[in-house]
Amino acid sequence: MADNGPTLDNVEGFVAELEAAAAINDPRLHVWWEIIILLNDNLVSPGTGVIRPFNAYYGIPAQHRTFAERAYRWLRMHHFSGTTRYALARIGPTKPGLVAQTRDGMMRHELSRARRPTRVLCSPEQQAFPAKITSETMVWATDGALKSITAITPRPETLQDIPHTFGQMLPYVRLVADALSDRSEIIDKKETSRQVRLVKCTSGTVFEDTAWFLVVSTPTDGV
Repeated sequence: MADNGPTLDNVEGFVAELEAAAAINDPRLHVWWEIIILLNDNLVSPGTGVIRPFNAYYGIPAQHRTFAERAYRWLRMHHFSGTTRYALARIGPTKPGLVAQTRDGMMRHELSRARRPTRVLCSPEQQAFPAKITSETMVWATDGALKSITAITPRPETLQDIPHTFGQMLPYVRLVADALSDRSEIIDKKETSRQVRLVKCTSGTVFEDTAWFLVVSTPTDGV
């Protein structure tokens, strides 16, 4: 079968279906994630940058081939869009056991949703390098799992106070930019290191971009 590239018919709903499967602990997820890792880790041929065609993959169980082709087209689309890291982070929490494994390796204060945890306890065992990330795919999947653990879902009654449109966000962006600028001004003026001078000489363009990033990145749905 000719590979005509990704289409909406192949990839639309892919993430939603994974999330629905995770919600019911679908046993197929274990195999599906093996397929996702296989596809993504071998999507680009080393040295040439050529995209590997789907028919060049071997060892995919016949009963999961339809899923594999949809996953391939979804990954291929994100590769060409430059959004693979975000796409894999989005589906990371659907990998069986990944969220639990990530949570087990975190400190108690890292799991706290309190803005100012009152007690921080260090565990030498948990500070040891775990070496649990075994592929590039798992780098971003684990990042998504970690963010799902630490994400804060706003209470329904507070959602109306969160700006959603460009016009609603605009005044807050200016406030954030001004706060960033003011913070750079209160740095010890006697400090003359290059790092401090760089902060003090940050341009308005960078402040505006940073402020927009902070405002737009504020979660409104717990993701």
